[in-house]
Amino acid sequence: MGVNINYFTKADVSLEEVKAIVAATREPDNQPWLLCEPIYFLEMPGYEDRLYGASKLNLMPDPTEKAEAENYDTDRNDLEFLLDKLCELSTRFQVDWTLQIEGSEIGEIIGGVCDPAARDAVEALASVADELGEFGDFM
Repeated sequence: MGVNINYFTKADVSLEEVKAIVAATREPDNQPWLLCEPIYFLEMPGYEDRLYGASKLNLMPDPTEKAEAENYDTDRNDLEFLLDKLCELSTRFQVDWTLQIEGSEIGEIIGGVCDPAARDAVEALASVADELGEFGDFM
């Protein structure tokens, strides 16, 4: 069992909105998805009328996978990209998000803007992953 970053809409969404948002998350991107899984929505009790998603974190990437990920032409790590994509979805579909790590709220995305606390939390996770990845080279 791993650690997840969870994201869910703050308000109910219609079936049409769900379909459009899910389709938008399937648009091609150029991310290696090394530090976390891509955006993935699932059914969650208590969130029946909202979108609920989770992406498992990978805070100790395999050195070989890390080296392969460096070949991707991207200027953001996966965690930053995930937040930016949720911000884009917020703007595009007028939905706001609550962000959690293992049930503890780290922030919100309101009107397409991610609050600084969530950005700081994600930056700290990426830094930890980078440090652990370097440590993994010696294991």
